[in-house]
Amino acid sequence: GADAVAQSVANLVALTWDTSTTFQTTWTDPTPFDGDLLAFVETGQFGDLARFTGESISLASTEQLGGEMSLFGDVDIPMTLVGTSFSANPSFNFDGFLRQHLGADVLNAAQVGRGPFEPMRDYLASEDFKNTPPKLIIWEIPERYINTKDNDR
Repeated sequence: GADAVAQSVANLVALTWDTSTTFQTTWTDPTPFDGDLLAFVETGQFGDLARFTGESISLASTEQLGGEMSLFGDVDIPMTLVGTSFSANPSFNFDGFLRQHLGADVLNAAQVGRGPFEPMRDYLASEDFKNTPPKLIIWEIPERYINTKDNDR
């Protein structure tokens, strides 16, 4: 899913990057994975009967293949990803897929367990944002947060 969303984002973004960098994603064989939403399923006394089976996912890893650094090692990171555990969790490789499909580096400012709004507040108040604002911010907001009181703050 993260790969498909990153590809869709890349198709929508009409920015070009000044880069000769390419990124390649490799995949592992499927490994067991317990999703975080399973903890919200209340089975009560029927827990033993429900027996939710675990999932397995193939993990992806995206690596930089080429590109040049400046004389002093400065790195231009034109995009920032802000969001929830879905963006922060390396098992989902969302930032890696964005790198691959957009052909540019991504600063991942997503945070685990804080929802989508707190990480954005933190990022906008950060020195990273103040000193080197990105050309593009990608803000991951899960659908379940759209109609909450938190988004009115």
